[in-house]
Parts: sequence; structure tokens; C-alpha cells
Amino acid sequence: SSTDVLTDENPCVFDAGSTASLLAGNNLLLLLATPDTNQIHAISPDTCDAIWTARTAGAAGSTTAFGSYFAMDGTSLLTTSSAYVSSVVADESGVSGTTTVESFDVGTGKLRWSYSFTDVLGKLTLDNDRLYALGDTNLVAIDIETGLAVWTEGIAYSGASWVSELNIQF
Repeated sequence: SSTDVLTDENPCVFDAGSTASLLAGNNLLLLLATPDTNQIHAISPDTCDAIWTARTAGAAGSTTAFGSYFAMDGTSLLTTSSAYVSSVVADESGVSGTTTVESFDVGTGKLRWSYSFTDVLGKLTLDNDRLYALGDTNLVAIDIETGLAVWTEGIAYSGASWVSELNIQF
């Protein structure tokens, strides 16, 4: 189906072929996900044309029931050189799953690296050379150049906030 994408100057319509979610955007591109095809699409905000399409490990931009709550399956961040996307694949029990964080080249859509860990959610934030992925039981610091975990901290989700004994020195 078509997805309307609004920019400051004009609205545009992009036919993603299925239901799409807007993940992120900047002046270079808009990042859409089609969760039922496990794909992301980089769209030009100027022409509304696809720049590239890439397959993701899971259904980025979808919502899944995990136990007693619903989770948005991953988040995305854009920089001038990279698109960082997290997605979650539920396990057979439907209570847990595997979060995969992937780095794609903004210009080509080529996968740079991928890092997976057992968890759900996969909320991302970026600080200098570290990408932080927050799940419901882990906080992982990932080196943005290599895609390797710098450290992992076990945490507990209390229903309203995350709790940890984490002591990070900056």
C-alpha cells in the first residue's frame, strides 16, 4: 500500500508494496520500514523515490505482544553516514526474543555490521563512538565502527523504569 510521507515543502506518496512505518528522517533521507517483509527503505525527501532497500533481521517498525505488554520492535537512528536499525524476532514462547542492531551505509544501504542479543525492545541512542541498545533485560554499548559490544549490563524492567547497579565512568 502507499504511504504518505510529509516533508516541510510538500507531501509525497511512496508505494512500499505493504504497510509501512516511518522510522527516522533527516535532510538526506527518510527511513521507512515494511515490517511484514523485514525491509527498510531509504526515500529521498526531495523526490519521494527509493534510494535503496535493505533486508533487516526482524520486523523493524512493528508491534509485538511480549507476555503482558506490547513492544515497538526496535528503533532507528540516522547520521550523515549510517542508518542504525534495531528489530526484534520473538521466540516460540512469545515472552522473549532476539534483538538485532544493524548498521547500514546511508548512501548505498549496504550492511556494515550486525549485533544480536537475547532481549526485546532494542531502543537506541548514540553518543560519540558508542551506540547504546536498551532492552528489557540488557543495556549494551556497541562500538559504531566494529559493531562489537564494548560492554553489556544486565538490568531489570520494573514496569515503569529500568533498574541497574551500573556505574559508568566517562
